Amino acid sequence: MAIIHFLAIKKPLRYRTSITTTHAKWMLGIFWLFSFLVGYSDLLIGLVDYHVKDDTTDNYCQHTIFNHFHSQQIMFAIAFVCFVVMAYLYGRIFHQMKVHRSFAREDDTLFHSQGHCWPLQHTYRNNRKAIRTTLLIFGTFFVCWMPLTMFELVMLIRAKQGLIDSESVPTLLIAGEYLHDVLLLNSVCDPAIYIMRVRDVRAGFERFKRRCCRCLSHIWWLLVTVGNTRSDPPVALSALNTDRSSSNNLRVPHELIESL
Repeated sequence: MAIIHFLAIKKPLRYRTSITTTHAKWMLGIFWLFSFLVGYSDLLIGLVDYHVKDDTTDNYCQHTIFNHFHSQQIMFAIAFVCFVVMAYLYGRIFHQMKVHRSFAREDDTLFHSQGHCWPLQHTYRNNRKAIRTTLLIFGTFFVCWMPLTMFELVMLIRAKQGLIDSESVPTLLIAGEYLHDVLLLNSVCDPAIYIMRVRDVRAGFERFKRRCCRCLSHIWWLLVTVGNTRSDPPVALSALNTDRSSSNNLRVPHELIESL
């Protein structure tokens, strides 16, 4: 997202030709494939050296747990690199935004007296809104990811130096679990920010919510119908017999009236 905003603001002509729907789909596919490979890299690495390396493990699961490869270290290293790259790109974007703002003020002063409408102010406002949205994403990424990243980095260094005693291990494990819960909040914060700040995403969420509510209402109606058919046959038959007897009682005066 930072790269897309950088191209859109820094190189708008190249952005129109390079960022298309097909390219966006390819980028998302590569991103999810890379995430899958990194997330399951410990299992994939275990497949490579399980039958090659001689160790004391009894099965494949123990081998993947007790080997020296840990995918969490790669994930946190990628998070740190992404943070540095995003900080650099947004620094460049803010510098370009200041240049656009100075041009917009000069053009507004020049053309306002003549009654002309110059689109640079509108472009600047749109870019500023996009930057604010992205800064919220960047802030939630920093708050949710960096504490656990720094914690894992410090623990790795201290473990290599042998500075972690056995008494502090339970406390460190609990702290790591809480920081991991904070990391998981990022997957909740990002969709909420997109829904609140981006109109297209909000409209898509409304359509998705209507479809889900419609499906849930159909499922609820089906469950209620099935539950009634399974639990209420005696009540239904007794009610039906009562209705029939009451209807017969109502027919007697009608027949008497016709005979008269």
